[in-house]
Amino acid sequence: QDVLHSRSEDVYFLKLDVEGAEREILEASRDFLMANKIKMSCCTYHRQDDCRYLSQLLKSMGFEIEYSDGWMLPYGSRTFPFFRKGVIYAKNFN
Repeated sequence: QDVLHSRSEDVYFLKLDVEGAEREILEASRDFLMANKIKMSCCTYHRQDDCRYLSQLLKSMGFEIEYSDGWMLPYGSRTFPFFRKGVIYAKNFN
């Protein structure tokens, strides 16, 4: 069975920490994410604007989001904002 092209009543949990490729994976998986019950944690610190971009992307797909507590300072960060949120927690079902 091709999981990415199916619909299930199961709840899928996704953990995304893919060194900056989070947005590409989420965009490529849009149909799967919108057709199934998903709960996820997604890293938001690899790129400067990840938190804003990924928040908007997930909300556009019907996800409710929360952010991890506190802030991160990525090693070697020389681009504002220096401190970043580390993780978005998202789900698209109640």
